[in-house]
Amino acid sequence: MKGTHIAFAGGTGVFPFLDLVALIIRYVCYKAKHIKICKEEKFDKIDENFRFILFASFTDLKGCIFKEECEMLQEICRLYNIHTFAFHSRISTIDKTKWDKTFMSRNLRNVGNLEKIHIVGPVTFMDSIKDALKMCDVDVEEKLNFP
Repeated sequence: MKGTHIAFAGGTGVFPFLDLVALIIRYVCYKAKHIKICKEEKFDKIDENFRFILFASFTDLKGCIFKEECEMLQEICRLYNIHTFAFHSRISTIDKTKWDKTFMSRNLRNVGNLEKIHIVGPVTFMDSIKDALKMCDVDVEEKLNFP
């Protein structure tokens, strides 16, 4: 894994990323404290500059899946100055911010070495994210992992 991967997950669309987040948790433990949770695990496939940014949107607080775990992982990364993981969440009944062109421009402005974009969720969610990315001149056709 190399470069920056950005994922947009709507509701249960966060599930496909849980295995990757679990791997990142083990990787961060290893980088921070040289602790290998699984003795045989090797991290040679993870490039030093790999970064995973997860944007997760939930309808309400009851529907939040894996939010606390992602927030804890982000805090560990911050404490140990490890830039492998970043997490942004939105509760649409509380936070009325739209993930539109303005949001994308502001949040993706400093993303370097963009390798892939992953979008999982309801069709309307996926379409709106793709449209916003296109308005920001992101080459969605080239970067999108699941077109």
